[in-house]
Amino acid sequence: METRGADLTDPEFFATRDPHAVFKQLRAEDPVHWTVGRLSRGFWSLTKYDDLQQVYRDARGYSSERYGTGLRSSPETEAGRDGQGVPPEHRANGTMLVITDPPRHDGLRRLFRSLFLPRPVVLMESKAREIVREIIDEVAPAGRCDFVLDVATRLPMAIICEMMGIPRADWSSMFKWGNMALGHEDHNFRSVTRPILSARVSRGSPISASSSRRSAAGIRGAI
Repeated sequence: METRGADLTDPEFFATRDPHAVFKQLRAEDPVHWTVGRLSRGFWSLTKYDDLQQVYRDARGYSSERYGTGLRSSPETEAGRDGQGVPPEHRANGTMLVITDPPRHDGLRRLFRSLFLPRPVVLMESKAREIVREIIDEVAPAGRCDFVLDVATRLPMAIICEMMGIPRADWSSMFKWGNMALGHEDHNFRSVTRPILSARVSRGSPISASSSRRSAAGIRGAI
């Protein structure tokens, strides 16, 4: 099936065109679509709810831990020819919540789900509002900002750091590391991503053992 000239392996398509028309076409004509394009390996594109639910519930057949949850954005990064391909030991498969399979995934999810029950959320409300005001007060005097970079991406990480009891002095590092871990193909991060990803798990990283203990205490207190 032709997808109206759309290349689902090309990030430029999603940046400059509306993919929803293509997804609507796929749902109607080819809901389990074999996708080929710029990458060396093809992949299945599922666009119907029932099919997605079946895959979502079958961790043995469709493993997030074994295969990951994303695609490389170009043939160069896929092959690592740019010299910055993140090796498997740095991809956190099997350790991060979104890249684990049951039963480990279920255990991690239960732990963090407790933080979002009504009582902990109510207890966090005043602190969350304070953090929102602080972020807005920082950018407001300039009269303009990059809302995604200066506000939207900072707020979730700040709330998470507060919930986990991570010291304020480490928040900027957590924000920077989060962007590097998730945007390792971004040209702004490529030159520093690999050493940072290695350093973040070392004993010499700014998030020290004492910070980790305070984080664990913060989780227990919120629960």
